[in-house]
Amino acid sequence: MIAANKVCAESVPVMVGGYEELDACSTLAAITERMPLFSAPNASTKVVVTMEKGTYFVICDSAIGGWSGIVFGDDLSSCGLTSPIATRKPYGGECHSGWIKSEKIEIIAG
Repeated sequence: MIAANKVCAESVPVMVGGYEELDACSTLAAITERMPLFSAPNASTKVVVTMEKGTYFVICDSAIGGWSGIVFGDDLSSCGLTSPIATRKPYGGECHSGWIKSEKIEIIAG
């Protein structure tokens, strides 16, 4: 877990994996209202993209202060996270990754 109360001047990567027998990111969720995806767990950092209400994503990481590290794309199966990744590492796939406030999400499965 990352401390969010520290002012983040740059990006904080979303970490994925860490389990030999579970999907790299196994919690499926959706956004409950239109909101920005930030480059770090701090609302003062760069906005990566604005997510629309109903966008599906996977939760991969968390940070102090109610932040979730997420990954999303047009096709979640192309994000490379539906298989185990034994060692925890920064997400580096083709999908978007970043940080959103946890109270703005609805857990679907996981």
